[in-house]
Amino acid sequence: MKGAASEGKEYFSGFTARTVLAIVVVSLLFTPIQIYLQLVSGGGITSAAILMLIVFVELSSILGSPFTRQEGLVLYQMCVIATASGAGWINMVQRGYFVNSPLSWSFVVNSRPLPAQIPTWWAPPLESPAYTHRALIHIDYLPSIFVIELSWWIFMVGQIALTILLSYLYIEVERLPFPMSTIDATLVSSVTEKESQRLKWFTLSMYPGIMWGGLLYFPFLFGGVQILPIPWADFTLFTAAYMPGAMWGIATDIVNYGIGIMLPLSITLNMLIGSISIWIVGNNLLLTTFTNLVPMWAQEFYYGMGLGAIQERSSLRIWAVPQVGFSLALVVFLMITGGKTILKGLKYMVSVVKVTGEERQIGVRYPSLYLLLGLYVASAAGSTVFAYLIVPDFPFWITFLVIIGFNFIGAVLFTYTYGVTGTAIAIPNLWNITVYLSGYGNVQGWFSPVFLAGSTYVGGVKSAYLTKTNPMNYIKALIFTSILIDYVSLFYVDFFWKIAPIPSSVYPFTVMNWPISIINTNVWISRQVGLQPEFLYYPFFITLGLFALGEAIRRFSSMPFSAPGLVAGMFTPPPYVFPLVIGSTLGRYLFPRLFGEKTWSQARPIVVAGIFSGVGIVVGAAVGAALIAKAVWLLPW
Repeated sequence: MKGAASEGKEYFSGFTARTVLAIVVVSLLFTPIQIYLQLVSGGGITSAAILMLIVFVELSSILGSPFTRQEGLVLYQMCVIATASGAGWINMVQRGYFVNSPLSWSFVVNSRPLPAQIPTWWAPPLESPAYTHRALIHIDYLPSIFVIELSWWIFMVGQIALTILLSYLYIEVERLPFPMSTIDATLVSSVTEKESQRLKWFTLSMYPGIMWGGLLYFPFLFGGVQILPIPWADFTLFTAAYMPGAMWGIATDIVNYGIGIMLPLSITLNMLIGSISIWIVGNNLLLTTFTNLVPMWAQEFYYGMGLGAIQERSSLRIWAVPQVGFSLALVVFLMITGGKTILKGLKYMVSVVKVTGEERQIGVRYPSLYLLLGLYVASAAGSTVFAYLIVPDFPFWITFLVIIGFNFIGAVLFTYTYGVTGTAIAIPNLWNITVYLSGYGNVQGWFSPVFLAGSTYVGGVKSAYLTKTNPMNYIKALIFTSILIDYVSLFYVDFFWKIAPIPSSVYPFTVMNWPISIINTNVWISRQVGLQPEFLYYPFFITLGLFALGEAIRRFSSMPFSAPGLVAGMFTPPPYVFPLVIGSTLGRYLFPRLFGEKTWSQARPIVVAGIFSGVGIVVGAAVGAALIAKAVWLLPW
């Protein structure tokens, strides 16, 4: 017996010597750009991965040995990972700012200033010469680096195990659509294979992306001028008088509309209902009618508050804990409605501990269920033991239950919503909520080296399937790239810190954002958030009841209902949901009439991939031009 998705297909290697060399080059060239942009604007260059793919594919063609589709997929996915995670070590510099900032010293916990209680394994002490010399690679930072590295890689063992397990369940067994993975696979295939009709559609659809990206991003990245608002057009100035606290606006990036084109209208409409319920109706009612439930939200709101501030403050004051309840309700609902499918898949994985010759022939080999679960449990146990050794006064059993439970729940939630809606859900502030509701009274536990990301790389594995790339080959490339970026990023962050202080005017985003981040963190630690346990279980039961009602109505009528879509909307602000609805409406009604139903069904992922590529090319060119223009602006006089 073979998995449904792999039946009759051959899978080939994409992790070759050429892709290894290309990944190394991209890491060395683009990691400093990613770090610089993060420090300057808080943004990134993930879209530039498309530019790198095109460059290496064309270079290999010139040299007479074109990249295969599988090599292109591995290179593109690893470029995305490299550009997305290349700035991680900035957080270590931010910890030093946390220790030294007067804002932190203004918060008092247990009759002592908060920074005086921060452990030295989290950040060097106040008097450390690492701050004077602005040196991340310094002996005083070694304990912090050791703790973060060991805890991270223990965590990653579990994440990779969950990625493989959920890849089988949601690609081979349940076969979720993964619309974003379809776009990535189509993009790679169009660039590497150059089939005439596909290439025509792909090339023509790049022009809207290039033109819109040129208006939106090029003036801003190159000259700091905004022709169009980024990331959204903010309408709250006009709506605050009628619906204060509501998040009215619309995203301006054409990519959001492209994602919507790939989604069924039934999904985006459910997302719209969920988003409006939380971020528009909920925010407004809790500010005007039910003020006593969350009084801090009413105290902090002011007329003229923009979209960004509304999202930040309402997320912290209202939705931090209820979002956990929404998430748990969705996971329980999925287990109830899809339990038989999941059990069937798990039983099959148990039965193929030894892979048959037929399965080897198609090139897909999954590790056994026992091994995957063993790695996950070992990772959770290792993370718990290490956290307990570092912070022995925080309850061991709470740490273990949260790590083993919520990492699995978060991974299922992230993967399922991403597979259905193209929008991934990650539960924010989960460790802060855990410590807060546990009643823990000291400071050290808030800084415990516990990772609760909940994300997986199943989307990349789905892209591998679609391009006939060996999924385990993709996992090997992922591990290699993660290790490489880890050390390259450490070196470059140290380099940028030596160039100029962080925060400083040289890196303006840090000047604006880091003080806000300190205040938000210290509000949690000093217990000024005002959370109550009922904020967790009431939303859980109410949401589960809504799911049951919606599912019953769906089964006895033609009304479309999607629990993942509804919860994805609850996590996604309306400015990002409105474009999805517009895009899916155009993809459902307008474009099939313009191009014909059959032609549009074939061209749709290619068109969206072309739009993404056009934007990516503009972003890459703008960043390159900006760096060249600014290469001589820090003069020595």
